[in-house]
Amino acid sequence: MRSPAEVGIPIPLIAPPAGKPEFRPFAHDQWMGVMPRNRREVVQLTGGLTLAIVFDTVQQLAWNVESALREPLLGLVAILMVLRLINWLKVLELADLSYAQPITSLSYVTVAATSALFLQETLSTLQIVGMAVIMVGVWCISQTEHKTSPSEVSTP
Repeated sequence: MRSPAEVGIPIPLIAPPAGKPEFRPFAHDQWMGVMPRNRREVVQLTGGLTLAIVFDTVQQLAWNVESALREPLLGLVAILMVLRLINWLKVLELADLSYAQPITSLSYVTVAATSALFLQETLSTLQIVGMAVIMVGVWCISQTEHKTSPSEVSTP
């Protein structure tokens, strides 16, 4: 494991308590420190999280339309649930649940926006504010480590 100085992270004057990582809420200049180092891993994680959001959005919309049309889309919903499960298992191989799950909450935003566009549903100001809060929360989560290193995992 490389030291913070080797990676280019400035060492704080006051060290954090033993066992506690340094808190750096807005380390824009160090963004590579929170992203996967391997380009392939970045693409896989981004693609997997995007697919999770797309599958969730399409599944929820299909379920909504299915309730109006009844059974023709039930098969599609079942297939989407299986695809979503397979994709989710792949995502969890690349990232911790505490990182991946909050990012998939973007499906709430995509479902609301798609419903407004294609199903002519109306969005209230409070709903739009809620969507903005979700997007800010996802941005905050995306600034953290995606995977806990084995040395950070505590054993009981």
